[in-house]
Amino acid sequence: DVTVDRAALRAFGVELPDGMLGGRGTAALVIDTPPGQAPAFSLSSTLAGLSLSVPQLGWRLSESGTGEFRIGGRLGQPVSIEGLLLNAGGLEARGDLELTAQGGFAALDLARLRVGGWMDVAARIVSNGAGRAPRIELGSGSVDFRSAPTGGSGSGAGGGQEGGSLRMALDRLTVTDTIALTNFRGDFTTAQG
Repeated sequence: DVTVDRAALRAFGVELPDGMLGGRGTAALVIDTPPGQAPAFSLSSTLAGLSLSVPQLGWRLSESGTGEFRIGGRLGQPVSIEGLLLNAGGLEARGDLELTAQGGFAALDLARLRVGGWMDVAARIVSNGAGRAPRIELGSGSVDFRSAPTGGSGSGAGGGQEGGSLRMALDRLTVTDTIALTNFRGDFTTAQG
């Protein structure tokens, strides 16, 4: 087993946005070294001891929560990520992670993102640079505001980040029991909550 925390990820060449990962946990790491190729790796964890947060979605997993996390790719400069799965705390995400040439977070492309019973979409989470909350783009799916989390001040991004932006291009947006919008498009900010 290996230790997983921000410092360990930094040493591995992966830099996540402030506030996205906290605490300390463990993961099983397998490395395969085929001749003439970059080493392949797979990492899996129950997430015990780690906290995860995506404030723009009102989602957070506390250090006492658990779930399933798997990621795989190839070691090199930068690390190449070829698949990611996160299933915890009412959130399910499947997709691919893009890193910058320096190993920093560039974007997370999710073929499927389900949050609680209120969101089921394809999504892209894009870096806005160091110390800034990422931009979130939601598309080709549905959001139901009737059961979406409410409240907060936008300060949940952690580390003094300014609020991030949210772009929606949805098939269906349910607002109330009697109001639903189809082919909904909009741009929003979480700067003021």
